[in-house]
Amino acid sequence: MPSPEGDAPGMDEKIHAGRHRDPRKYGQDNYDVLAHCLECYGTAVSGQRALARAFTGPRNTAETGRVHSVSMTAPTALKIRHANEADLEAVNRIYNREIEHGTATWDLEPWTIERRRVWWAEHSDPLQPVIVAEDGAGVVGFAYLTLMSRKAGWRFTREDTIYIDERGRGQGVGAALLGALIEEARAIGVRLVVASITSTNEVSIRLHRRFGFEMVGTLRNAGYKFGEWMDTTYMQVDLGVTRGELRVASSE
Repeated sequence: MPSPEGDAPGMDEKIHAGRHRDPRKYGQDNYDVLAHCLECYGTAVSGQRALARAFTGPRNTAETGRVHSVSMTAPTALKIRHANEADLEAVNRIYNREIEHGTATWDLEPWTIERRRVWWAEHSDPLQPVIVAEDGAGVVGFAYLTLMSRKAGWRFTREDTIYIDERGRGQGVGAALLGALIEEARAIGVRLVVASITSTNEVSIRLHRRFGFEMVGTLRNAGYKFGEWMDTTYMQVDLGVTRGELRVASSE
């Protein structure tokens, strides 16, 4: 699910020029603002999102026959929203704990808050959204979509990443975040969502299967952490296309 952060490309070219506003500053669900930011791509996100929701089955002959509509119901008292800069301390704390104690990430050294702010700047465009799960005690998990490559031909593909605080595990936080992340992918015109998951992470693999992801391959002995060689399993879900050549997810 997570990819090595140093390899995660940002899309800082042509996206948030000075005239465009960041929708995260204007409320959780303000897709009118998001549409404003994406006018140069020819399709309003609010309309694209509604169109995507209208389809409950396969929308073209190339996509998989798996689940295309997922529940957005979050556990009681859990709120899913777009992240903002004030969340970075919590995001960094959750990630650093996984670095030190888990294998969901193959990072070996904890991130400084300065490095997290650089990461945040790279995700400041609406085509690489970051969301958080929040309960009564604060942020309990975060998730985001990342470009697979800066090459233009990859513009309709994203990789998903999800991290859950220890206190939120087993509470439905992961499902709530992944469901919301798929909604985000649909809203910006993404066709393919990919997950790279440490192969021993059976919980994450089962979660992705629930949302229609299929296994497409395994890289053997790709990582080394805590004195052990590790495999990564690649999964994908094809969301299909809604009409012609989509432009929302493009940086062009």
